[in-house]
Amino acid sequence: MYVKLFSSILTSSVWSHDMPTRLVWITLLALADRDGFVRSSPSGLSRIANVPLDDCLRALAIFEAPDTESGSKVEEGRKILPRDGGWIVINYAAYRKIQDTEARKATWREASTRYRQKHTASSPSSPSSPRHQISTEAEAEAEAEAKVGTTSPRKAAGKATWLTPYADKWRAQYGGELAHGLRVC
Repeated sequence: MYVKLFSSILTSSVWSHDMPTRLVWITLLALADRDGFVRSSPSGLSRIANVPLDDCLRALAIFEAPDTESGSKVEEGRKILPRDGGWIVINYAAYRKIQDTEARKATWREASTRYRQKHTASSPSSPSSPRHQISTEAEAEAEAEAKVGTTSPRKAAGKATWLTPYADKWRAQYGGELAHGLRVC
């Protein structure tokens, strides 16, 4: 199990306390199960946090007391509540939900980046894509018409659609207009 530490811990009321108190807090977070429950005795927590028992007991008293400077008003800003066999970290579930949301967003961003990289070669703007080649040929034809002074039926109609490059390609390949008097505008 792991816990993500948010940078907001640095501006929280917890960070205004001494080093042993901060160590106990981070140890509580690291020991919490997925529901925020920490199973330990004060002496066990003291050993794991590597702080003297008196410092650990003082930190636990701070975390169990109301905190007027807390950013959360849940349980009057308390950080933990005593339970049989340990403590419950009060806002653990809320922060875990934020962590899961952030992880999903990061996964989505990475997948989107991989998708874009994979499909860049076949995008319309890629020089190797067929749509780009048709568009380039249509541009070359337009340049040639401008030099010669002719006007294509498409330009005479004054309309261009997404089919125009394909019609231009057809005209270049087979010459003339489409059969049966059909026009591509």
